[in-house]
Amino acid sequence: MQEKYNDIREYSFLFFRIIGFTAIIIAPLSLLSTMLFHGLPFLMSISEGATIINRVSMILPGCIGIISAFTLMQMKFFAYNKLEKTLVVCMVIGFLVVAVQPCSSPYIEEYGTVGLLLLSMYWSNIIHTMGAVIGFGAMIFWILFYFAKGDKMAGKQTYIQGKRDAWYGAMGFAMTIMLALFILDFLVDHEIEYPIVFITEFFMLTFGGVACLIRGRLFIKDKGQTEDEINIAEGSVR
Repeated sequence: MQEKYNDIREYSFLFFRIIGFTAIIIAPLSLLSTMLFHGLPFLMSISEGATIINRVSMILPGCIGIISAFTLMQMKFFAYNKLEKTLVVCMVIGFLVVAVQPCSSPYIEEYGTVGLLLLSMYWSNIIHTMGAVIGFGAMIFWILFYFAKGDKMAGKQTYIQGKRDAWYGAMGFAMTIMLALFILDFLVDHEIEYPIVFITEFFMLTFGGVACLIRGRLFIKDKGQTEDEINIAEGSVR
């Protein structure tokens, strides 16, 4: 039984590492694709990389698909309660909406309807933005309220556990600021001259990715703990 649990725990770490790494590379890959291979100027948003020149680039949908699949598998193995599962499902749905409905972009010609839901460009942009807000908002709550839960269940925290929790808090807080700027730019109808959307998306994905890599124990690993202490910290008692 213990050996099976240890195997599941290692899978959980692996899943978080894949999620984190994928989140971090989305923005750079989208930017390189549009600027180097298509000769376009700096993107106003990452999502433009999925709709450039009226063709669908598979970078954004592919990365979101990877994140969604491994996040749902993570929930199958490790979920503290139904609320966490619901939160993660909302995150996945929000990001999938981003992938299937394009945002407004000068690189998209309006043919009446766009995206999987066949919406007008006006409504597609609104639905796309709502999906992004839901996805990033749910991710922030997940990081702030559940990533540190295993460490807190261990009772007296070690220095390493406290350090991880501090990083989760810092990443979640930074993502909250970026999300607020993202929403502000949408409310003022993108009148800010700088590519605020791309910048905020880049930092939210980067901060979220770092939090996932820490949760996957790629960084700030446990040291000097017994196996039982680690198991408790990872949520073997649920």
